[in-house]
Amino acid sequence: MRSSSLRLVCLAALPVALLACNRVGLAPAARGGEVPSVLLVTIDTLRADHVGAYGAKDVSTPHLDRLAGEGVRFEQAIAPTPITLPSHASLMTGQYPPRHGVRHNGVYVLGTRHPTLAERFAAAGHRTGAVVGAIVLAEHFGLARGFSHYDDRIAGGGSSLSGFPERRASDVTDRALAWLEQGEGPYFLWVHYYDPHAHYAAPEPHASRFADRPYDGEIAYVDAELGRLLEAVERRDDDTLVAVTSDHGEGLGEHGEKTHSILLYDSVLRVPLLVRGPGVAAGKVIEDVVSLVDVAPTLLGLSGLDPLPDVEGQDLSKRLLTGAAPDAGGAARGWAYAESLVAHMTMGWSPLQAIRDRTHHYVHSPNPELFVLDADPQQLEDRLGSGSEGGDQDETLEPIVSRARARLASVLHAGAGEQDLPGATARTPLDAQTRAQIESLGYALPIPGDRPGEGAEDFDPKDGLRWIEKAMAAHDAQFAGRLDLAEAWALEVVERFPESRRAHEILTQVYLRTHRYAEARVHAEALARLAPEWAEHHARVGLARLRTDDLPGAVEAFAAALARDPEHVGAHLGMMLELQLGGSDEQALAHARFVLQRSGREIEYEQVGASWQAGGHPERALETWREGLRRHPSSQRLRARLEDEGSRG
Repeated sequence: MRSSSLRLVCLAALPVALLACNRVGLAPAARGGEVPSVLLVTIDTLRADHVGAYGAKDVSTPHLDRLAGEGVRFEQAIAPTPITLPSHASLMTGQYPPRHGVRHNGVYVLGTRHPTLAERFAAAGHRTGAVVGAIVLAEHFGLARGFSHYDDRIAGGGSSLSGFPERRASDVTDRALAWLEQGEGPYFLWVHYYDPHAHYAAPEPHASRFADRPYDGEIAYVDAELGRLLEAVERRDDDTLVAVTSDHGEGLGEHGEKTHSILLYDSVLRVPLLVRGPGVAAGKVIEDVVSLVDVAPTLLGLSGLDPLPDVEGQDLSKRLLTGAAPDAGGAARGWAYAESLVAHMTMGWSPLQAIRDRTHHYVHSPNPELFVLDADPQQLEDRLGSGSEGGDQDETLEPIVSRARARLASVLHAGAGEQDLPGATARTPLDAQTRAQIESLGYALPIPGDRPGEGAEDFDPKDGLRWIEKAMAAHDAQFAGRLDLAEAWALEVVERFPESRRAHEILTQVYLRTHRYAEARVHAEALARLAPEWAEHHARVGLARLRTDDLPGAVEAFAAALARDPEHVGAHLGMMLELQLGGSDEQALAHARFVLQRSGREIEYEQVGASWQAGGHPERALETWREGLRRHPSSQRLRARLEDEGSRG
């Protein structure tokens, strides 16, 4: 039973339904402190204009459309960045990226000085649970704070790129429902669906129905799973507060961007935002520009809970309520900030920043842009002209640009100095496997230690978009096993941008996988020179040098890797090579123990044994292989090693 049904009861039987009427018309805070359960759903990479309620034609989004009819639809909700982890960090903290400090996927951990929505609900006594659909939101990155249950287990199957899949929507729903049934009382549940993210591969019947529009097929699939989730939630408690949104949109070729992360147009920034719940007006549309940073304060306001500290978002809860005056709670701020630092952090080019209000969209870059939205909703006609501050010298634009720059400066100023405070967000090194898993999803992660090159900040990412697309195509080809294409495209990028860390990294991987070790060495050493802070670069140099018969050089590189990351398993394994150069048995034993205790995979038992054998300790080699076979009894390679040694003996 929905709230509209309760209103009919109120008209028919006032004395009997008095309590129900109060529940419909008043916010939770006005109902004697009763706090509702809250369901927050984020559908990754969902453009607003591909949802029926936002005017999309020939799509299948009945459950999103139903939420829009039963609650409030925000017509112009803007993501703070077209990147998954930073955008979700803003959603959960009510802060823009310059303040919370998470500026890219994979290399930041949200700092403890930035309280989260889950922490606030947990403090209020809610059960808190989360189920996320991709490793890019893994617990390691800090969003799990406040959740007593954080399900980020991504296992099994194979993706279209590398074998590290996102979790399908059906699995996400199953796990969310399983958690929901495990307890009673009010809860805060965050459910994250990843499927509309490239590469698009919806199951049937959606794949066939949208064969020529696979992105819309993925959206239809997720909408069906959302319906299954909502049905279970509604059976359990009709008064659950539900909010559904997305972290960013998808380029789909507009402005030359196939997917997302680089540019800052509505194609990747305008997302759906739907809110339904007790007291929330049905069918209401809010036309003002709002940001995802407004979601956390608004959900807390609707729940009657204290706001988070230092939020930059606004509590819009009073504007959502049935019978609220048009000016209740005041107007929204009316503008939103967005940024992309991806090209800056991966290529050393200029950052991009944007200010979006109802009438204008300003993009700040070496070649700034201004779009008049009423006349140009697709943002195709830059009113500032190509590469000029004044463009056509239209003086009416000057105050608009000045106002946008002042707003931009206010956001950047609020974040100034945050990273120097205790508990601030920090850069974090990723192990090679986790990095590969995230990159397999299509993200070009920044190389740790990236620094802009000489004059690089003057290079506008818009002008280099085709080269980023070329590098990403090489990246995708590498993970898809098309190493010939990966090599050709990465070589094109390196020829145009000799200091492209991304291209050197791809070429290093390609040449190692194809046993072209001399070429791998060239690019690995270039990468270690360009970004010397990351241990993995030096470890790859060590491997390439080893394969080109430079044992002293290999040991030197593995030592450099270990100096940067004392827990790098591959570097410890490589340092066992010192045995062949007169190194101590004690040091080799310490490295061997670290490798086998920290990881202990089949291949590592084989390689540790081989190092003992090459270093003149055949008895330790046999002991290592036997131990490995006990831990991995089906290992043919370890069995072959033992049989080979037995035949020699």
